[in-house]
Amino acid sequence: NPVVIVGEPADEIAEAWHDFSSLAVVWLALNALILAILYVVLGRVLDPLAHLSKGMLSLEDGHYATRLELPKVKELAVITERFNTLAGALDTARDENSRLYRQLINVQEEERRVIADELHDEAGPCLFGSTANASSIQNLADQLPDRRTAEISQRVGEILSITERLKLLNGALLKKLRNGTISRVKLAELIDELIAGFPRDHPDTQ
Repeated sequence: NPVVIVGEPADEIAEAWHDFSSLAVVWLALNALILAILYVVLGRVLDPLAHLSKGMLSLEDGHYATRLELPKVKELAVITERFNTLAGALDTARDENSRLYRQLINVQEEERRVIADELHDEAGPCLFGSTANASSIQNLADQLPDRRTAEISQRVGEILSITERLKLLNGALLKKLRNGTISRVKLAELIDELIAGFPRDHPDTQ
């Protein structure tokens, strides 16, 4: 009897589908494994970079006391160490600038005080003396039966007018010298300077 071999397409399709399913599962598993490895590796690399970026923004905002922990990646650890060094240098520079600024303000205030005292103690009395002498000359001239009395009175009036203008100028200069730095200095700094200078004038007061 002849033997007849008949193919079954359904079995072939099932076998091919089974092989494809197995390969798909292996492919998905490999992709998942690769993604997990990339996540871990990139996380180790990108997390320190993200912290470094936040640190840069913090420095940009003026927070010079910012310091970052050194990451495990050697190359990034070097960059982070340089960042911490830079932040420390900026913090030190800010403190030094603040100290120099306070010192400058103190020197300016001392100069202003000396000039104001000289204007008040020297120029003020001299102008007052000029006014008093001019007024005395005017009184003496009024008592003289001389035809030049009017001319003397005119000269005395000019002296008094000039002296009065100098008085006003002296007063305006004193006001500027005594109030010149208040508009440029913060209230907290003025209070600190006042508190720092108070024990020198009142050593027995706490």
